[in-house]
Amino acid sequence: SAAGQMYRNLDIFVTDNSHNDETRRVYETVFADDPRITYEHHPHFDAVSNWNRAVAYDNPAATYVNWLMDDDYFLPEKIARMMDCYLEASGITLVTSVRKWIDGDGNDLPKADWMRPLVSKISRLDGRSVGQDMLCNMTNYIGEPTTVLIKKSAMNNNRLGWSGKEGKYRISDFPTWLCLLSKGDCVYFPEPLSTFRFHEGQQQEGLFSKFASHICWALQIREAIQRNIFLTSREARQKAMLCWLERTSGWLRKLPEEAL
Repeated sequence: SAAGQMYRNLDIFVTDNSHNDETRRVYETVFADDPRITYEHHPHFDAVSNWNRAVAYDNPAATYVNWLMDDDYFLPEKIARMMDCYLEASGITLVTSVRKWIDGDGNDLPKADWMRPLVSKISRLDGRSVGQDMLCNMTNYIGEPTTVLIKKSAMNNNRLGWSGKEGKYRISDFPTWLCLLSKGDCVYFPEPLSTFRFHEGQQQEGLFSKFASHICWALQIREAIQRNIFLTSREARQKAMLCWLERTSGWLRKLPEEAL
């Protein structure tokens, strides 16, 4: 789906940590002649090492970056439509869309309430207002890494995250979006331009990932208060902290005793 994008001026980097040669053979058979693609096979990498390799890749000639997780895919027009937003206006640091959820077999999944489109038409949204809503509702409205095309220069010294303390928790999406939203606006498409595959055994559903997510939300709330951004009023700060306490305590109460 990356190679099939309508937008052709791409640098496609693939790091593959699969323990067999299946993906490598697909690359060599179908895609080896595509000069846009750089492929690496690291069968001894675990998931963390492979993600770190993907993030470390940095083409200095590329102004924008979009990560694509191995079980998701782009719709053909995704990058072209998102690039038009950057080319037509300044002051934008990320472009995103509602995401289409599918199951392990590719079937559509119903949307939860928090997955509903934020707007009814393509809209430019004030970055700081979106960031405040995310923190006050402890909700990642922007999406997973596959969903978002970002402006690299607005990242935190070309690194993922915002507070600089997220590293060991391996939560890279919403802290990075908050960093970008602190520096500019976002454009939101109310129709899906990519898919997010939800299936059993997914890393996001593991106990560590759940703990890490709650910790990282707390780190972002504290960072916003310290920087006096997003949560600039007493009401907003109180709402964000109360939301975190309610969500986190409610989740902890549901955990089985052996998990604590």
